[in-house]
Amino acid sequence: MNKILSIIILCFLSINTTVAEEVLTFPIYVHIVEINENIKQTQYEVDSNDKITSSSIKMVPYKTSVTKEIVKKDFVKLNKIWSQANIRFHIRDINFTKAETKNFRNYEELSFKNYNNINYINTSLEYHLEIIDHKKYDNINGINVYYIPKMLTSICGAYYSNDSVIFLGSKEEKLFDPNVKMYWKCRRIKTLAHEFGHVVQLDHSNIPGNLMMSTTIDEEFGKNLTKEQITEARKFMKKVLGL
Repeated sequence: MNKILSIIILCFLSINTTVAEEVLTFPIYVHIVEINENIKQTQYEVDSNDKITSSSIKMVPYKTSVTKEIVKKDFVKLNKIWSQANIRFHIRDINFTKAETKNFRNYEELSFKNYNNINYINTSLEYHLEIIDHKKYDNINGINVYYIPKMLTSICGAYYSNDSVIFLGSKEEKLFDPNVKMYWKCRRIKTLAHEFGHVVQLDHSNIPGNLMMSTTIDEEFGKNLTKEQITEARKFMKKVLGL
């Protein structure tokens, strides 16, 4: 009898804890950037050991492949990751915005040079912003998320804090990093979840398996958040939401 009573009490406490930690919802506005062009990009040939044997500039397709259905599925998976913090990113609207790459100054300059060079990364973001009239979506109602065909660097996605913009490639694909002469896998959903971590003001972490890991060629984002990260994220969310 005492054992049953203890189980009931534990269940009651568990329910109360869940109720106390209400789900915090962030409004999201998704913009699928429609592009269908051929562009110049550096292509690498490698041997069986992933060593570069040759490189050349080729015209390659730069085409949007994402759909509204893909976006919705992405956010279901995203919210599953962030459910550990009782935080939800709710899509208010998904629209299509046509763009062209004609404003890019030099496609070749977007070939991967030095990931650790923050000036290079910022330049890359500025180049990508040139194909998006993101200012027309500048609003205080939520976060703008832009799906583009892919980053024209070996960066999978990026958060542009000043304008609350997230860039994200349409596909999960292998990207080549000439610095280490290896391919690595772009994990779109984990990248999306990671960039939203920056949205709620979380810094990079060096904890293995953590969502906010600063990744390298042989490591990738985990899915876990620490109690401290959850507390910080929820604190920021409540401030933004006026709670």
